[in-house]
Parts: sequence; structure tokens; C-alpha cells
Amino acid sequence: MGLFQLNAFRPAIRPSDLTSTSVDTVFWESEHEAEYTIGWVRITLGLALFASGFLVSSETADLAQEYNLNQLRLTALMTVAAFLALGIVSFLLVVSRRFRPWMAFALVTGDAAILGTSETTLLKVS
Repeated sequence: MGLFQLNAFRPAIRPSDLTSTSVDTVFWESEHEAEYTIGWVRITLGLALFASGFLVSSETADLAQEYNLNQLRLTALMTVAAFLALGIVSFLLVVSRRFRPWMAFALVTGDAAILGTSETTLLKVS
């Protein structure tokens, strides 16, 4: 389980000790832990999409024309690669302590762009 833990420093905070600095520290830690977890989710999602696509591709070949099948495979591989890349970037930003709160919005926008582009391409092919 140690591989999935950020091992962030967690000071013991009592309610009487709460100051704006300690609250900022707690928010900073929670943002980093959340992005760390989301990075792992993105990587896992990319690998799960790859595995399921690999298993289903043989049955898809019977239903699709050769041109569409190649385009479907290319779209699927690009989606998997994009999720893996975004997950690895997210993970590395947190581990290297370079993650900033505004980056969460950029990474989520990347998620939406991947899903939107993939869906649009798949709708055009089918």
C-alpha cells in the first residue's frame, strides 16, 4: 500500500491551534493528495481501456469495415495514450512538488478534451 500513499507531512492540529497558516497547509495537502489519487485513476483508466479494447477488438472486426476498424483502433489507442500521459504528468507534478492549485483545472480540461475528442471521432466513424 506504500506505493499509493503520498506520505505527506500531517501536523497534529487542534481546534485551538487553527490559524490561516494551518488551514492553508491543510488545503494544500488535500489538493495534492486529491491530484495524486486522480493521477493514479487516470493511469488505471488508461490501462483498463487498453485491456478492454484489446479483448473486444477481435469481435469488432466482424462488425466494422476495414477502414472504420483501423480508425477505431487509432482513436482508441490515442485515447488510451492521452489518459496515460495525463495521469503520469499529474502524478509526477505531485511527487516532484511542482503541482499548483490552478493546474487541477488544466488537467481536468485535458480530461474533458480527451473524452470529447474521442467521442466525436467515434461518432464520425460509426
